[in-house]
Amino acid sequence: LQENITAEGREIGAKGEILDKKLYWMATVYRIDRNDIPQANPSYQAGESGEFPPGVSQYIGAGAERSEGAELEVFGDLTKSWSFTAAIGAMDARTLKSLNDRASIGVVLLRAPKTNWGVTTRYRFTDGPLKGIGAGAAVRYTDSYFARYGTFGSEVTGTGVITDQIRLRYGPANRVEEFRPSTTLADVFVNYSFKTGRYNHSLAFNVKNVLGKEWWTVTGRQGVEREMRLSYGVRF
Repeated sequence: LQENITAEGREIGAKGEILDKKLYWMATVYRIDRNDIPQANPSYQAGESGEFPPGVSQYIGAGAERSEGAELEVFGDLTKSWSFTAAIGAMDARTLKSLNDRASIGVVLLRAPKTNWGVTTRYRFTDGPLKGIGAGAAVRYTDSYFARYGTFGSEVTGTGVITDQIRLRYGPANRVEEFRPSTTLADVFVNYSFKTGRYNHSLAFNVKNVLGKEWWTVTGRQGVEREMRLSYGVRF
């Protein structure tokens, strides 16, 4: 059993309106410290007989990490039919303390991109022969990040653009850091809403990653190269 990880966070923000209250904005800065992170105990070593010392914990809460950054979001309706959302974030997340891996102190945490941003826009026809039809697009960017710290080589399969991103960075000569490259993905969607009696119908067609790029999620899983989805819904 491990002791609980403790955390302390501080955040401050502001919000406002622009363009005659057509758009709203929110900005925040934050810092989060995580302490008592379990790590392997260097004193937990087997003796000559192969037995481990009694009463010595295999893991101890000796690690500490810090994440700090800022976020900005702008959203609203530019016209009765046209909506817009944009967001950007920047983060620096590093190891502050490590008892069993002192070379990692100050090193960026795994799966922590420094920057990311996204823009989504949508237009919906409210009059005329196209009434009920909506269409839009979204663009999402994720900065490069560390996917794995390990030894010798890559444990990940994929094309060379992924598996070749292995660099010697710190510690022993066989210590490697495996990167994921930055990715910009685009989605498009169109939908149609109509009413029959007391029933409200909706048809939607979405294409995610419309350009079919190879990309990896921040959890280390390979993303779908292109995904098309058709859906229908009814409310009454």
